[in-house]
Amino acid sequence: MNRVLKNARIPAALAEGLSGRDLGNGLIELDLPIAGGKIAPASLGAPQDLGGKIVLPCFVDAHVHLDKTYTAQRAGVSRTGLDEAVGLAMQDAPNRTAADLDTRMERAAEAAYRAGTVALRSHIDSMQAPNDNPGWQALVRLQQRWAGRLTIEPVALMRIERAIEDSFADRCAQIAATGGLAGGYISGQGCDPAMIDRFFEQAAGAGLDVDFHVDETADASARGIESVLDAMTRTGFAGRVTLSHCCKLSAQSPSVAQPIVERMAALGVHVISLPLSNAFLMGRAPGQMSPLRGMTRVQELAAAGVPVSFASDNVQDPFYAYGAYDMFEVMRAGLLIAQLEGDAGHWLQAITRTPASAMGLQAGVIGYGRPADLIIFDAYDWADLFSRAHENRTVLRAGAPLPQRTGQ
Repeated sequence: MNRVLKNARIPAALAEGLSGRDLGNGLIELDLPIAGGKIAPASLGAPQDLGGKIVLPCFVDAHVHLDKTYTAQRAGVSRTGLDEAVGLAMQDAPNRTAADLDTRMERAAEAAYRAGTVALRSHIDSMQAPNDNPGWQALVRLQQRWAGRLTIEPVALMRIERAIEDSFADRCAQIAATGGLAGGYISGQGCDPAMIDRFFEQAAGAGLDVDFHVDETADASARGIESVLDAMTRTGFAGRVTLSHCCKLSAQSPSVAQPIVERMAALGVHVISLPLSNAFLMGRAPGQMSPLRGMTRVQELAAAGVPVSFASDNVQDPFYAYGAYDMFEVMRAGLLIAQLEGDAGHWLQAITRTPASAMGLQAGVIGYGRPADLIIFDAYDWADLFSRAHENRTVLRAGAPLPQRTGQ
């Protein structure tokens, strides 16, 4: 659909090779021609005057759990924190039949797509290797159904001990065959150096990037992050490394946390913070409100040069009772919990450009030759944008508007 979006306001931080009238607050105003489904230098299409409405690139959600999603009603929701959530999810695992997984995953993909997301990275419980794993096979079917509309990348969520099994090399090859990543949970106690070294070595041998759940705890003495950084140093791992959660940094004093942050920057890791689920779970106890909000030190990490993203994580499952695969909701929560209100335009990169880079995707920015995958908001400045949920947003894919959302 050829058209010209006139008088659009876009974040300067997300404008690639574009210039416009600088509004002085991180926004620029310009005309966006669309031709052949892409942003073009010129278009013969009809003009549509946005009158200064804010336009964002579509979102990238780089940490979700599609195999668990929408199970809260049948599995229950944790009242005491992470350990109970894990137990409830494991009790529900036998209910994850092929039909059940297909139905719930399809619902999630549809919700994300209509909210304006173009890519998802989903962790899949991987007690079994991909070829024998119902959750992994359901995700492969989802990839096939959504090809060309939604990029869906799987991560094998495994025990680190898998790395010393004779079958681990074959498991890594199966992961690589579907474009996945090797992943696992690193507890606050860290892990055996020989095991994590072998994990990295086998992942490297299969050409896999790595994405770990690490230090999802408010225990300031946890050492999971350091275990990973030590292994990266010992093995010289050259692939992308993503560390999700990293909550323990918030429980540490600045003098203790900052050297770890600087080491993370030096080794080039990417951090994903999960505002909704971590704020819901960290320090949780019945009848009490914890002062711990669960987010890692996103401001300090970004200042040190660590790429930081926000993501949905768990949606309506034992780990988080709510959520809607709406990255704008996640962004608003991140602004509030991490006190980022003064730099909203910059932090929009955490749900667009930055996670796209972590996934190796050409997405999350607005520029000539880029797909016209855009979201038009009925808002004219930052306060206007972040003060409301904007359920009435208009999502464009290849320049064509999607039907308005009618719920999940």
